[in-house]
Amino acid sequence: MKVAQIVTYVASDGSFGGPVAVAVAQAVELARQGHDVEILAGWDGDATLEAPGVTVRLFPVKRVAPAGFSGLVAPAMMNYLRANWRTFDAFHIHLARDLITLPAATFLSSTRTATVVIQSHGMIVEDGRLKARLLDAIAVRRVLRRAVAVIAYPGVDGRELESVARGPVAIEHLVNGVTEAVRHAESARSNEVLFMARLHPRKRVLAFAEMARLLVAAGDVTTTFSVVGPDEGDLPALKAFIADHGLGDQMRYEGALPYSAVRERLQKATVYVLPSVDEPFPVTVLDAMAVGTACVITDTCGIAPYFLMHNAGHVTDGAPESLADTVRQLTTDELNRKHVVANADELIKNIFSIDAVARKLVGIYARGN
Repeated sequence: MKVAQIVTYVASDGSFGGPVAVAVAQAVELARQGHDVEILAGWDGDATLEAPGVTVRLFPVKRVAPAGFSGLVAPAMMNYLRANWRTFDAFHIHLARDLITLPAATFLSSTRTATVVIQSHGMIVEDGRLKARLLDAIAVRRVLRRAVAVIAYPGVDGRELESVARGPVAIEHLVNGVTEAVRHAESARSNEVLFMARLHPRKRVLAFAEMARLLVAAGDVTTTFSVVGPDEGDLPALKAFIADHGLGDQMRYEGALPYSAVRERLQKATVYVLPSVDEPFPVTVLDAMAVGTACVITDTCGIAPYFLMHNAGHVTDGAPESLADTVRQLTTDELNRKHVVANADELIKNIFSIDAVARKLVGIYARGN
């Protein structure tokens, strides 16, 4: 089967990391299972994308509006699709309300014969803003209704997708999958607590910083705190917080990393903390689990029910005080931490295996052929 995975944007700072990471993991495993797979994406002109066994086609973007990713277009991608769409058996589109994936989905859906599968990663939800309402009316609803399947995370965004579509949608529930990782010896880890995400208000890096302040004030100064990720608004406030509270010796901002370096960086930490709210299914958490780093998330994260059921990570209400209590426990109680990591290993093998995810995808693709 020949499959195209279409994603919005590949950038050297990893700023569109989640959907790209999912697309790469799926594409590589599909290729390993014997399928002919291409990744098509907008491109910043600098990034490289490693996807063994997969044909990667990156198309330069142009900015037509100032609104972040949604202001980018990739005309060459559309030209490639128009010229070659008949050669593919299925198109897996990681859809957002942007001018790269949405035009691609609209064109392919309009052919009436292309097999289109949509996965939105929680990015297509009810949105009262005028621009979102217009895009939904013009294109998004039609794309969702015509898709062979619309992939939703269990218990997270299925109802949202149906609400946006205003009509029947072929919802298919699927988790994100990851590959198991080769790990360093445990002694190679530093006594470090890590935040790795975009510095956007929804990711709540300032809650992480307040958590660090509380731990340092309580005397837990043997632990260091690191922040990794591209700035999307909160970096000035983070730097001011570090300076105002004298945390320069305990907390540092490292900048952004490409996705290819994410696992290596996660593996150096003892604990990974993602204090964001309404996070659908964060790939960084799965990657942290895969490399043996204990995770702390909030109760609005899509992975929280799995953590609670399998004791595979710690779930908090997201308040800095709760985060601090949990991190203190994980950094001081080695047996507890090892128990959580062992349970996370089993969860990766039994539920979040990329092999199982890819096999299910093949069955979904086959419905349209």
